[in-house]
Amino acid sequence: MQTGTPRFPAAIAAAAALAAGMALAGCTSGGTSKPTMTLTATASPTTSPTPSPTEDAATPPERPEAMGTPSVEGAAAAAEYFMALYTYARVTGDPSLLAGLSGPDCATCTAIVGQVDAAREQGNHAEGYAITVHQSNPTELVTGESFTVELHLTEGSSVVRDESGTVVSETAETDRVLRFGLRWSGNWIVEALGVEAAG
Repeated sequence: MQTGTPRFPAAIAAAAALAAGMALAGCTSGGTSKPTMTLTATASPTTSPTPSPTEDAATPPERPEAMGTPSVEGAAAAAEYFMALYTYARVTGDPSLLAGLSGPDCATCTAIVGQVDAAREQGNHAEGYAITVHQSNPTELVTGESFTVELHLTEGSSVVRDESGTVVSETAETDRVLRFGLRWSGNWIVEALGVEAAG
């Protein structure tokens, strides 16, 4: 296991570049200006949780207990919690909880928050955006500090309406692969996020 502060793998930044125009991201990921280092990473066994879409998107999701530990389990829980907050932000127009989990250098995170803020200011409201996680692959880069998580998930269909109820935009259900760069410093922060369409 490498010690010290690593840069997150270039794969995360590269995947983020493919996120432009997607409902989930809309821009590139943070950290692309940082040099890439060769890391000797220790990957945890792949976990395949039972798919479970967001139950009540208008209610703030419960923070998983596993997020209290700087471990691969904690990193995976943080990534899945981020996605629950994503749905909550889209549907309620309140991105504050999502912003609280996002680092200042995560441009994809910033873009999502900006999109939610813009929709709210325009008087639009959204329905859908349910997330079902099919597989989570967390990896520890620096013991108890830096982690990556790859999520394989389905983002449900969505509809955005204006104040009169007229449909402004619609998106179809889409399978995606998300790659998170997370850091633990007493709590979890998403420092980089790349998004790809699966398949």
